[in-house]
Amino acid sequence: MNQVPFTKQYRTKAERQTAERNYYWLWKKAPELGLPLLLKVSNTSLDFEPLPGRHAHPSDLPQLAALLGGVHGRAWAVELRGARLDQPWRTADSRIPDYLQTRQEALHRRAESGYLPPDGSLLRLLRTLETTATGPAAFYKDSNPRNFLLTTAGEVRTVDFDDLTLAPFGYDLAKLLHTLALAHGRLSPARLHTARDAYNAAASRYGPGLTVSEDALVAHLQLHQALTAPYHDRPHYPYAPRPAQPASGSTP
Repeated sequence: MNQVPFTKQYRTKAERQTAERNYYWLWKKAPELGLPLLLKVSNTSLDFEPLPGRHAHPSDLPQLAALLGGVHGRAWAVELRGARLDQPWRTADSRIPDYLQTRQEALHRRAESGYLPPDGSLLRLLRTLETTATGPAAFYKDSNPRNFLLTTAGEVRTVDFDDLTLAPFGYDLAKLLHTLALAHGRLSPARLHTARDAYNAAASRYGPGLTVSEDALVAHLQLHQALTAPYHDRPHYPYAPRPAQPASGSTP
């Protein structure tokens, strides 16, 4: 087996520092994610242990949805129960950006770059965003299928810590559902229902109300559809509609 460490490069030292802080917060608050060991920190890079495995497939949804529900519920129980979705969350050694303002800014950038049609879509999406910015706080770490590795033993390992924000319950699950559809084609209603049920069952073990309703999940999917538009030209998203303009920058 290849034992050469995996190196993640960053454009600046500040970006590397953000990713490193995100990594350690997830390591402490969501150990079930199975993060790789961090072996070395350099000025603009991080070296991790090599991980075997394949990327996530729609057939893995029940397992991954339960994993996300569990880590979101646990993070709320051990730290985030005092967090608000419209304010950053600060700890002694980290700062997790808020959910609302970061996505308001991202939606405006999508509109300015031509990814949203000039038919009132921006206003509708901003209203949708506001309706989802209530309730208990979980976190978002960009749960797309390429950020999960499944081993031959059935274990899940999670990679990529560049993005971490607060988010409502179910938002990161919706990102996984949306990007799986971009990579593998439309998911059946049965898969969606099974994934939501698995997520809610795992999250609700940590407290009442730590679930995502069907309406909220649909709202999250609508937001992800707009926010991921700059990335629809990636080769690993063959079922995505082609973007009208080049990507302009921020993470959904």
